Amino acid sequence: MNRVIKFRGKRCKDGEWVYGSYVESNTSWNKCKPHKSWILPSPMTNGGWFSIRGAYPVIDETVGQFTGHKDYYGKDVYEGDILETNKGLVALVTFDKADVFMLGDEHPDSMFSFSKMEIIGNIYDNPELLKGGAQ
Repeated sequence: MNRVIKFRGKRCKDGEWVYGSYVESNTSWNKCKPHKSWILPSPMTNGGWFSIRGAYPVIDETVGQFTGHKDYYGKDVYEGDILETNKGLVALVTFDKADVFMLGDEHPDSMFSFSKMEIIGNIYDNPELLKGGAQ
């Protein structure tokens, strides 16, 4: 398998973005209260078991998966990003029911090329960018 699987999410503590592997756990660790979504900046293994030491609890709604694509400037495109074409079309990157990445209402491979688009924000930090634009 050659695709890169990684995630991002906003830390509960300070709202900063963190990137890495996603883990779901309702247990506490290292004096942290139980939390559902965690991002591990670097996977740590021990005989097949992972350690969430060094992991960050993140706000569940902000977790987004890397699409495997980069924008015009070479930035990784994640679920929840807002992209703009050179023609001014603005669209949100989401998953559809079949776990296919969508750009607005279209499958990106059918009409769009991520490499010709620019990330202008994301739905969590810049929801106002979608007002009046395509969704």
